[in-house]
Amino acid sequence: MKKNLFITWIIIAILTSTSLSVAANGDWFENLGEKLNDNETLSPPSYEKLELSNHNQLVYSFTNKNGMNKSEANQMALEIQLEKAAIFNEAKSRGLSVSKSEAQQAAMTERELLLNGKSANSEEMKAKVNSFIEGLGISEAEYWEDYVVEAKKNVLLEQKLLEHEFNRIELSKDNFKKIQKFLDEITVSYINEQKQSIGNFVKDIDQIKDVQESINKITEKK
Repeated sequence: MKKNLFITWIIIAILTSTSLSVAANGDWFENLGEKLNDNETLSPPSYEKLELSNHNQLVYSFTNKNGMNKSEANQMALEIQLEKAAIFNEAKSRGLSVSKSEAQQAAMTERELLLNGKSANSEEMKAKVNSFIEGLGISEAEYWEDYVVEAKKNVLLEQKLLEHEFNRIELSKDNFKKIQKFLDEITVSYINEQKQSIGNFVKDIDQIKDVQESINKITEKK
């Protein structure tokens, strides 16, 4: 389930230049800003390295949006974080990066689509985004000019890596297996290279008691 959702999200972002329609889906999104504010996590996740705050955001989303129990949510959050960290590090090793101006342009495009009503369900999404901003306790300008810009850096870096590995025709919904094989390979490589730091990180996660078992579950799927 996670794999298809994860790849679909990346492909949609590449083909439409916006991930807003995915990000703003579901009632859980309206309360997420307040949840992040409570935890003093007022910036989008950065996956350069494993962070407990990122993990907790994912767990919150899975338990509230998908109805998972805490154990399942923890395991899936760990798997996604490792995959995203692998993407970040693979992109870096290839000399790929995202400039602030690129991220700003992507944020501006997303904002225009929303404000001009050119995206599907734009009014509904406006309400959800406004609730998220209110929950964060920041201004609308800060959200679009800082928060979204930082989030776009993650999205664009993932796009650049896939576009570096595949051509645009290959980046279609018909190539899930091919794309996932690539993501699996770089994730396993990352896990093998970072075993000690991953082990130390997993020890801090609530309800994940057996570190090696959790890591084995992920590598067995790949």
